[in-house]
Amino acid sequence: SDPYYVGKTGNFNINAGKNNKYKVTLSSNFGYLQVSSYPEQSAKVFIDGEEVGKTPYTSGKLLAKNHEIQIVKEQYETVNQTVEISKDGITQNIRVQLRPLFALTTLSCADEKAELLVNGERKGIKNWTGRLEAGTYELEARKDLCHSSLRTVTIANGSDTTFHLEKPIPFSGKLVVTSTPTDAEIFLNGKKAGFTPVEISPITVGTYDLKIRKIGY
Repeated sequence: SDPYYVGKTGNFNINAGKNNKYKVTLSSNFGYLQVSSYPEQSAKVFIDGEEVGKTPYTSGKLLAKNHEIQIVKEQYETVNQTVEISKDGITQNIRVQLRPLFALTTLSCADEKAELLVNGERKGIKNWTGRLEAGTYELEARKDLCHSSLRTVTIANGSDTTFHLEKPIPFSGKLVVTSTPTDAEIFLNGKKAGFTPVEISPITVGTYDLKIRKIGY
C-alpha cells in the first residue's frame, strides 16, 4: 500500500530452494492540478484551506478526490471552486477569471498645471490613471489663485471610465485708474489698456506693472 496508490491484498507461495520474486504493480490514485488566472496572475492559491502558491501554479501529487480550491487576489473577488482530481496521474487545468472590485479610472484637465484630487487626496498633475473601488467620489482640479473645478461621479466595478475636468477659473478683481489731469494713457505689463479715468473689470488676481503717461507730463 501507498497513500497515493490503490492498495492490493492477496496470497503468494514460497517455493523451497528457489529465489522467489513477485512484482506487484499498484495503480496510481493521484493527479495534478494547474491553475492560472486572468486578467492578472500572482493570485494566491489555496487547496483544502492551505496556501500552496500563486498563479500560475502547478501542484505536486494530489489524491484522486474532490478538493476545495480558493483563488485570492487583492482588489478582486475571491473565487471558490470544487475540483475533482482524477487518478492515473492526469493533470487537471483550471483557468480562473478574476472579477475586479475596482474600475480603472482616468482623470484629465486641459490646464497643464492643474492639480488633480480625488476626495481631497492628491493624485497627479493634468493627467492621472489608477484604480478606484466602486462608490461616489468628488473630483477636483485645483490651481493657486483659482476657483477649483469640481465634479461628483459614481463609479461601478469593472467599468473603465475617463473623466474630463474643466480648467480652474482664476480669481478676478477690478482695477480703477484715475488721474489729474485726465486722459492719461495707461499701460498694463507693457500693453495699452485705455485712458484715464478707466475701470478694468474683470482682471485676474496677480501683480501687474502699471504705467501712466501723458504728453507734457
